[in-house]
Amino acid sequence: MTNEACLQKVYDACTIIEKQIDQTIELSQYVIGNTFTKYDLFLCPLLNRSIQLSQGFIVLIKQRNLTCAGSMLRLQLDNCMRLYASTIADDRNALINCVISGGKISSLRDTNGQKMSDKLLKDGLAQYDSRFADVYDNTSGYIHYSEKSFYQSISASNGEEYDISIRISKEPSEKVNEALCECIDAFIHYTNFFMRMMEGAALSKATLEKTLDEEEKNGN
Repeated sequence: MTNEACLQKVYDACTIIEKQIDQTIELSQYVIGNTFTKYDLFLCPLLNRSIQLSQGFIVLIKQRNLTCAGSMLRLQLDNCMRLYASTIADDRNALINCVISGGKISSLRDTNGQKMSDKLLKDGLAQYDSRFADVYDNTSGYIHYSEKSFYQSISASNGEEYDISIRISKEPSEKVNEALCECIDAFIHYTNFFMRMMEGAALSKATLEKTLDEEEKNGN
């Protein structure tokens, strides 16, 4: 894929991601609703983090910076996993306290008594999105030094003589463009996935508020 074609993809994607940011801000109003609960202390930072990741992703794809864009995708997947953890935690209050105090979610258990490791969370979400676990594993290569970095910098030609070239530059090679476009599609997809999950939390909150209103009307 040429740089020109890639940058057109980037331009179109930025428009979509900007719209997602606006939708996330609007969604936050429904999540908070008319009452403030301890669960909001868990949900609101996730919403804000998603917005910040999207803003950063826009900057990075304009630079065709696949390494950092891939890391942003991985962090958006992490948002989905943390939100999912809150729906399966055996003790949600303990989960919220754990996050606020800087603890590890993996030390807590789900409703089936299993520790909520990243593997359990990603496999659980794969039940709702069949590609989730594979995308998670692939994007982890951008977080850790791996073959993702190697093949962006090293290339080889196998002609009459076997040549190896090493590229160290501020300008990414055209060979990253296809992978970058796949990363863009995945980021948009999983941002939508995150928002659909958050809509479920907002609906749960609305049900709670309705119950509280009915109890107040009944004098309970």
